[in-house]
Amino acid sequence: MPLVPTLLATLVLAQATPVPADLAAYFEEIRLAGCTESASDSLEMVAGILVGETVLTFPRDPSGRTYGNYYRSSEDSCPLPGPSSPKPEALRTDRERTKRAVLSRLRVVADTDHSGFVSTIEGSHLRRVYEFGAKAAFLTSQEGKKKADLLDLLHVSESELGSLTTEYRHLAVQLSGLQSLTLPEIPAEWSEATRAEI
Repeated sequence: MPLVPTLLATLVLAQATPVPADLAAYFEEIRLAGCTESASDSLEMVAGILVGETVLTFPRDPSGRTYGNYYRSSEDSCPLPGPSSPKPEALRTDRERTKRAVLSRLRVVADTDHSGFVSTIEGSHLRRVYEFGAKAAFLTSQEGKKKADLLDLLHVSESELGSLTTEYRHLAVQLSGLQSLTLPEIPAEWSEATRAEI
């Protein structure tokens, strides 16, 4: 059977099959949220790191030249059991307010096709860009700025280094107006735009 009639038959059959109510409700929930669950998780992680709710560190593997990503809750976002003092509660309230503002901005930045919806791919890419920049900044402070070493440590090609640096610097600009948020600096000479100007 030719491809086009097969595709048409599949579409007709799909339209004739009713969507289960729970699936329809789930799709509507995702549509109203403006992003997939996975995209939401990615954006929440980046926002949590930016506001200090989550701490991202890069421990060195003692057996080699590899740095991993390690995530943990900050001590003040996960208090010990027992009565809480007003100061940590006020801190959490303020942090939540800041996090909502950060999430709102991250959604705009992540929505690269300007559809009003953040896909799983867009959300995970934004997280990759942020974590790349944070790790690159850390590694330059630990290992220096020698590009060949950093390419190996970051597990990226030279072209990926350029494009991720450009995207990270764009993300830093997009977030620069938010209250007390500053992304760590990485060498500007790595970006595609800077290389193109040389």
